[in-house]
Amino acid sequence: DIHSLGSSSKTRGLNEMYETSFVEKFPQPSSFIDRQTPGRPLLEVLLAAKRPLDERALDSTIQHWREVIPLVRMYLQVVTPEEMMEGVIFGMPIDIEGNAWKLFHSSIADWLTSANRSSKQHTFHCSIARGHKLLAAMMLRRMFYTIGGYREK
Repeated sequence: DIHSLGSSSKTRGLNEMYETSFVEKFPQPSSFIDRQTPGRPLLEVLLAAKRPLDERALDSTIQHWREVIPLVRMYLQVVTPEEMMEGVIFGMPIDIEGNAWKLFHSSIADWLTSANRSSKQHTFHCSIARGHKLLAAMMLRRMFYTIGGYREK
């Protein structure tokens, strides 16, 4: 079928483009998960989030996320507070601080989470489940802080 051939070819082209780009940005496999440039945790949190995450949420979730933005910037879309308010999510107003971030296209999400790439040899595979765990931990910290059960020293 000519349509499936074209689709397969496009997917292969995108996959190769993403792989090449990520290898350039993160030349050592360990650099993708380094605590100082947390590429994988940032992408996993953005994959797991149901809406763009603002700077306050990212600050609460991932240390040093700002250092990795230049490395993955071409795959992210910035959403301004005004744009967030225009597209009110779930019918509720959203209190956001600064710009919010999301992945710019579903193809990058597909590439990062592809089951075909989940083996150890695929350095850039991301887990949505790990992203959910990071978001849950952030929400628990916020909840404890809000109700007074958690005091920073």
